[in-house]
Amino acid sequence: MLTLNNRLEVHFAALAAVGSLAAVGSAQKAEAAIVYSGPLNIAIPNTIDGLYINLATGAATTPSNTAGYDLNPYVTAGSWRNFGPSMDIGAASAITSLPLGTPIDGTGAYIAQGATTGFDAGFGSTAILGIKFVRESDSATLYGWVRLTLPGSPSATAPGTLVDYAYENTGAGINAGATTPAPTAGMAVLGLGGIGLLGRRRK
Repeated sequence: MLTLNNRLEVHFAALAAVGSLAAVGSAQKAEAAIVYSGPLNIAIPNTIDGLYINLATGAATTPSNTAGYDLNPYVTAGSWRNFGPSMDIGAASAITSLPLGTPIDGTGAYIAQGATTGFDAGFGSTAILGIKFVRESDSATLYGWVRLTLPGSPSATAPGTLVDYAYENTGAGINAGATTPAPTAGMAVLGLGGIGLLGRRRK
């Protein structure tokens, strides 16, 4: 026959198991919210055409433009620039390279659609750009980041690189450089519950 303590331990273990299953389900949904390209390292020609990128489909082409492209980094007159229907975070005079962890969401300042503007990061540097773009399939406004290595010089023989990118596919904000969601409050509570269960067993 189970004692009261044994019954309580079984009860808490069952609750922990149910919580674990719920947390796994929640984690899987949350992980699906951030779409990460993985390492790409696609050359960006140091030309006026540059590279056209559709972030939602992953298509990246040059020199002709990709249907529904969201970003077009290129070089003209010795200046590293972007043109496209996307709206990049930063001041109107230059697209700003963001520190890792910077929030990118609807509260940010974005350059107007179709703007042609330069980057504040110089030639030969790596920049993380915050982006706001529209997904063609459902006209949803999404937020994300793109990491670029800029050409080493204005020379036409020195290409840049599209390193990688990620975006939040539900329309929520994302932190610069994030590839997976932050732990949810539910998972933190579950962790505390597990610690409590271990404490009971030791008594």
